This record gives sequence, structure tokens and C-alpha cells, in this order.
Amino acid sequence: MTARELLQRLLDATPIPPADYEDLAALLAASARVVTAREQILASAEATPIATEEERGMLRELEGRQFAWQVSLAIARERVASHRANAKKLSAYAPAP
Repeated sequence: MTARELLQRLLDATPIPPADYEDLAALLAASARVVTAREQILASAEATPIATEEERGMLRELEGRQFAWQVSLAIARERVASHRANAKKLSAYAPAP
């Protein structure tokens, strides 16, 4: 497999993350699909040098998508932490059952 073919397969397996951060379950499921698909691609790939400007551009695109996923998951993690903290605060005011 050439570097271009490998990068294209990784790009195909790494879409832009969903914009809806409210649906955390969907975001996590989509992330799991990306990770699984990329693991399968990389497991069967051999090291191939990136030699052309086109391949370097594809790598930059892949890096950008990876960064977008990291940001999306960080936002989701912060939202979960905020919800948990707020729930804990509310439970302090709720009467015990």
C-alpha cells in the first residue's frame, strides 16, 4: 500500500466529528467507530514514507481531523464533569429519601 493509499483510507475512516455536542452517546459511538476503523487500517499497513506534497497535505488534513476529535471529546468530557458537579450540588439540597 502506498502512502497516498494509506492516508486516503485513514481520511475516509476519520470524518469530521459531529457538531452536536449535546448527544454525548452519539459522539462517543462515532469516536469508537473511528478508532476501530483506524486500528484495523494501521494493523495491516506497512511503514511507507510520505514523499509528495499531496501526501503531506493529506497528512495535515488527517492531523486536523484528529485535532477536531480531540477538541470534541474534551468539550464532551467538560460537559459531563459540569453535569456531575451540578448534580452533586443539587443532591446536597434534596431531601434524603
